[in-house]
Amino acid sequence: MKGSEITVVTGNKSKFREISTILLEEASLSSRPYEMDLMEPKLLSLEETSKFKAQQAWKALHSPLITDDTGIIFEGLKDFPGSYTKVLYQMIGIDGMLKIVKGLSRKAQYKTVLTFTADGVEYSQFTGTFSGTIALSASSTLDEYFPYDSIFIPAGSDMPRSEMDEVQQIKGSHRRMAIKQMAAYLRSK
Repeated sequence: MKGSEITVVTGNKSKFREISTILLEEASLSSRPYEMDLMEPKLLSLEETSKFKAQQAWKALHSPLITDDTGIIFEGLKDFPGSYTKVLYQMIGIDGMLKIVKGLSRKAQYKTVLTFTADGVEYSQFTGTFSGTIALSASSTLDEYFPYDSIFIPAGSDMPRSEMDEVQQIKGSHRRMAIKQMAAYLRSK
């Protein structure tokens, strides 16, 4: 697929910028954003949700595409909220998320599942995880697209992701890990 363009189906400009930067670096692939109103059912896993979105997008686009589902997972809550991260945030906000982990393990991880299809028949998935801890309080730096970054401190760091510059964020990104897997897969084809 070298030299091809992949459509990244997302309405999140920060997510597109991150994915397109990494795709170019890791796979020499250019990409274009495509915003569409995808139904995002809260299925059992990030994997199921990402694939469901890719199937919907294929019906509209019929071109190579990527969808993504990302969630934060609190160890103390047995892999919750996962695919419910956005819904939980919309319901209780960052302060509420901090309250539900109070007194529990503060270990957490970001998990991204990318689903790629070039033909609408085969759907390949690539997963990236990034470990860290949940801060005791939210950073004053709040990104509208990645609000959870204000409470997630990556392993080996002493600051939340929201206070890191874009280069630091992309370098240690869960999406980078997933895209590296996807790039290796595409090179083997």
